Amino acid sequence: MPIVLSGADPEARVIPWERRHVSLVGFGPFDEILPRQIVRLDAALRKLDNPAFPASFDSLMSFAPSGAIVLTGGRGVAALHDFQGRICDALNVPRQAHSFTPHIALAYGSRTVPRQVVGTVVWRVTELRLIHSLRDPTRHLIKARWPLAA
Repeated sequence: MPIVLSGADPEARVIPWERRHVSLVGFGPFDEILPRQIVRLDAALRKLDNPAFPASFDSLMSFAPSGAIVLTGGRGVAALHDFQGRICDALNVPRQAHSFTPHIALAYGSRTVPRQVVGTVVWRVTELRLIHSLRDPTRHLIKARWPLAA
């Protein structure tokens, strides 16, 4: 189902499909990710016994000040909140529930998009990825993957 924004920003930059994701835990700015860091993450995350699960998004809005136009959800993202908490526990880092708003960025624009209900978009979460997000030029490098049980 295409999503049409009334009064949308004609200058909005659409994020390519392959770069769309839900960020669960941020580790801060790094110039590079070292292999030994991935080994430690791998040891902790392999202990997670999480089956694949659905997440659903039903609202569209923009985040200020970044101008990101995002899909968000209500009860449909509860499983993402739970999964994020389990990842934090496995990594022995503080849970980030207070600052965690599950969303998928679709585009970046200069106009504010007020929150609006859209048709439900369901996404099946089948793996966890470690993504190194780089700027100038913006790109995402997948450093590791952890598939979830089918």
